Amino acid sequence: MSPIGSLSLPRSKLGGPANGQTTSRVRATGVLRNRNYAKDGSVLHCEWYNSVLTDDDGKLVSVLSQVLDVTARKLAEEERARLLVRERQARREAEEADRLKDEFLATLSHELRTPLTSVLGWASLIRSGDVSAENFAIGLETIERNARLQARLIDDLLDVSRIITGNLRLDLYPTDLAPWSRPLSMRCCRRLKRKPFKWSFH
Repeated sequence: MSPIGSLSLPRSKLGGPANGQTTSRVRATGVLRNRNYAKDGSVLHCEWYNSVLTDDDGKLVSVLSQVLDVTARKLAEEERARLLVRERQARREAEEADRLKDEFLATLSHELRTPLTSVLGWASLIRSGDVSAENFAIGLETIERNARLQARLIDDLLDVSRIITGNLRLDLYPTDLAPWSRPLSMRCCRRLKRKPFKWSFH
C-alpha cells in the first residue's frame, strides 16, 4: 500500500475568506474506495482518506485528502478468495469421493459375501457327511457356480483397477451383430408399426 498523493484545499478555495485563524480541530470524514485506470490501461484500486480542518468556531479551514494505492492488497484479497473457493470445492469433491468409495466397498462386500455364504454352507454339509447322493451333486454344482461368480467379480475389480491406472488392454476383433440385433430390430419394428416412423433393417 503506497500513497499516490495528497490534496489540501484552504478555505479561500472552498468559498470562505482566509482570515488566518489558527486551526484547532481535525475531523476525519471516513475512507472512500474506488477503482481507477492508469494510462497503460491497468486497474488501480485506491483508498481516499479525507480530513476536515476547522477553526475554534467550527468554521471550515481546509480539507486534506490522501490517496493510497491498495492495488496489491486488493489483488491479494481476491486471490485468497479464489483459493478459498477452490479449497472448498476440492473438499466437497474429496468428501463425495469418500462417500462413493464407502458405498462401493459396502456393495462389494455384499456381492462377495453372498456366494461365499453358499460355498461355506454346502462345504460344511458335505464335510459332515449328512448329505444324500442327489444333494451331494447339487452341493458341488452350487459351490462351483458361486466360485465362478466370485472369480468373475474379482476379474471385474481388476479391470476397474486397470482402467483407473490406464493399463486396461482391449482386444479388438470383428463381430457379427446380426444374430442378436435382428431379433431386437424385429421386436422394435412391431412397436414402431404403431408409430408414424419408417423402419428398415439391412
